[in-house]
Amino acid sequence: MQDPDSDPTGFPTRDPRALFTDAAVRAGLIQPGDSLDPLQTDFAIEIVTLCARIVDRFPDPGRVQDTVGDVLRERLFTL
Repeated sequence: MQDPDSDPTGFPTRDPRALFTDAAVRAGLIQPGDSLDPLQTDFAIEIVTLCARIVDRFPDPGRVQDTVGDVLRERLFTL
């Protein structure tokens, strides 16, 4: 059964800031319950940008005018 908080691919659709906060906790950058500071948020945005640029050459089959990179930006830039 699909997680109701995920899209059809299984990617969580909850708040991107929460996803990056969880990742920062797992990486040991912050403690559980802490918030990302502005530098950590900027770093997360840079990682999204790098990943999106890698896949910009691949079209999104569901949206002809978009690339997979556009989809990444759409889902993860709302910080």
